Amino acid sequence: MASFSLHGNRYTYEIVKADQPTSVSASSSSSDSVLNWRSNGLDLYMVQSDSDLSLSWYLEESHTQHTLSTSADMVKLLNTAREVLLLTGLDLANAPENAENIQYRVFSYSDLVVAETTFLYNNTQCTYRMAVIQEIPESIVDISELNSSFSSVIPGIVDYCLAKLSFTPDKDGKIIWYDVVPGIAYSLSVNSNATEDFLLQLANELFEPAQGDVY
Repeated sequence: MASFSLHGNRYTYEIVKADQPTSVSASSSSSDSVLNWRSNGLDLYMVQSDSDLSLSWYLEESHTQHTLSTSADMVKLLNTAREVLLLTGLDLANAPENAENIQYRVFSYSDLVVAETTFLYNNTQCTYRMAVIQEIPESIVDISELNSSFSSVIPGIVDYCLAKLSFTPDKDGKIIWYDVVPGIAYSLSVNSNATEDFLLQLANELFEPAQGDVY
């Protein structure tokens, strides 16, 4: 276990040898909030208690459970977790093969914490976002911030999730969807070359269903 300060906030980082992931929900009280999602092949589990916020992940290749805790907010925790993961050769940024100029950030938007990866793919600037939604929404929450007037608005499916596509052919567009099991809203937007096939293909390539049965 190690303690350190970063950007004025205190963190505790713990690594434990384990043959399988430690159950986050089993060790948490009923008052804790347990969230889980998947990013770039890594299952992430977050627990909010009265005193701090913890993010946990398991590395199969080394059989180690990692937990990063802090009293800071979720945005700062996720950004610090990415810095820790980068030191071990891992990254939370999710982009397709052959993508270029990959950038990752976490920020607050409309009372949500949004994780965003931007990248250049097939000469198209793409923005992929995800955000945990605490309550099941009546309709798909749009976190893309792309509010153009589109000539085409059609339904679609990303893996097992209902989706909505909005685009002007060969110009800009977006696809939004919601994974009800972990409660995560997603968006993928492009600034050019938008087509139904391109949006659906790329969204299905990027989307990683949360592994709810791991713990």
